Amino acid sequence: MKVIFPLEPKAFKKHPKSAQRLGVMMLSAMLKSRGFKVELVKATVKDLSASLNQGEPTILAYSLVSQLAETILAVNKEIKQRFSVKSFFGGPHPTYYPELILEEGVDGICLGEGDFAIVDLVSRIRDGRDYLDVSNWHFKQDDRIIKNALRPLVEDLDTLPFADRDVMKNDYLNSIMTTRGCPYQCTYCLNAAYNRLYNYRSAKIRQRSVDHVIEELGQIKARFPRTFIAFLDTILPVRKDWTEEFAKKYRKNINLPFFCNIKTDITDRETIQILKEAGCHSIAIGVESSSEEIRKKLMKRKVTNEKIIEVANWIHESGIKLHTFNIIGMPQTSFFDDVETLKFNVSIKADYAVGSVLSPYKRTEIYEIAKSLNMLSTDSTFSRGKFTFHTIDYGSSIIKRKLLNLESIYAILVKYPFLIKNINFITKLPFTKFCALIFRIWTASVYRRELLPPYWLRKIREMTAKF
Repeated sequence: MKVIFPLEPKAFKKHPKSAQRLGVMMLSAMLKSRGFKVELVKATVKDLSASLNQGEPTILAYSLVSQLAETILAVNKEIKQRFSVKSFFGGPHPTYYPELILEEGVDGICLGEGDFAIVDLVSRIRDGRDYLDVSNWHFKQDDRIIKNALRPLVEDLDTLPFADRDVMKNDYLNSIMTTRGCPYQCTYCLNAAYNRLYNYRSAKIRQRSVDHVIEELGQIKARFPRTFIAFLDTILPVRKDWTEEFAKKYRKNINLPFFCNIKTDITDRETIQILKEAGCHSIAIGVESSSEEIRKKLMKRKVTNEKIIEVANWIHESGIKLHTFNIIGMPQTSFFDDVETLKFNVSIKADYAVGSVLSPYKRTEIYEIAKSLNMLSTDSTFSRGKFTFHTIDYGSSIIKRKLLNLESIYAILVKYPFLIKNINFITKLPFTKFCALIFRIWTASVYRRELLPPYWLRKIREMTAKF
């Protein structure tokens, strides 16, 4: 039996910095280890039809994010009208929007971890056995919705196979994760909702052994010796002893530049130095807002500005590039607050700053806050691309335009702060699509050059540094 993962067409672009779909790669590895064929296909009617016309027993397994839900569901609906094929959905969107099971053409949705859930499901379908009681899944049969309980979380991550690098090869950038779980309760983050889904059992951070991580990285290096490594963990340096062991073995056996995320309130100078010595090229931190009151009361982030500044200084002193995340357009805040956060990013000398308009995902605390304030909007074209979930209703098309434009040019304003004095004029201009184009160009050039530099650029910098 073959399992097709339909992915958005842009996932197949041959750009050296295309982000890998690590979740799909993990599921592919699980399925292949059980003898199933796996194929990644563009989520278009034409491409899926060509693959399904081959006549091999097949199921469709969609890994769905909310931003793509509307488009992917439309494609699946048409495919289901043409072919007798089962369509199952997993990933973030069905986990937090389980009402997806009610959509036409959706046969089942997977909530939570899908590693063993998908193997169990596909094995039963292949063997002709009943699958309606498979844990983690909700199924639709006739007029019935069948909801099954969650299975236990995978406690020992070393028992899972390495991500399948054959289905999504990339010579220049390879992603990896060393942990699962997050103990924090940020109001805007899906991790907090995930913890509630599992009755907080998922709040415990589960971490792979250093040797297991190094073994996978060794295989990556052997196949892609010029690659850049991106650690996608919410926090890479969770434990000091793990980080110290990792740094020594990474430097000795891998020695490739890498990117990682850290959490400022649990980070000290020694940790930054350890990461630098291991080969860290760029680090991302969550600033979110420059207002300590907004961070504490509205976001449940208790870190102080003093601590953020301190960590930013350590990062700069070590020669590591600094990447920051910020949220704009939060309920109960103003455009002035967003501009102050922008200025704060300038003050900490962020090499690349992202300012994202808030998307209040359902089942997050910030969603409930916005709902209580009657600020939820169903405008599905609020941000770049189409969204099938709620956005914030700011009560003014001018404010909405200003936030969209600010989101697009945020990094540019941090890089060239003299423009900030004209920010009200610039962001009011009716050039939202033009600003979005600028965002894409800036990301393709500055972000990838500075934070995830390709091999040829790294070598040029090494050579010029000698003179």
